[in-house]
Amino acid sequence: ERLRTIAGECGCTVAELAIAWTLAQDGVTGAIVGARRPGQLDAWLGAGALALSPQTLHAIDEAIADTGAGLDQPATAPRPPAT
Repeated sequence: ERLRTIAGECGCTVAELAIAWTLAQDGVTGAIVGARRPGQLDAWLGAGALALSPQTLHAIDEAIADTGAGLDQPATAPRPPAT
């Protein structure tokens, strides 16, 4: 929900915001995106031209940190009960 608010302030979609944030990360030179339907392209087509301010990048980073997004460990199979 916080990303929706930030995207609204930037005048873009959440998809454009996410892609622009990815492209703004050090060492990232491109982002691979995909769509199942042509209409989905409209949701992120402007991401390459979206310049995010340092304040916006910080707000996104805070939203990620506050929600714990991206911190999940890979799922492991449960161990069988000890016999």
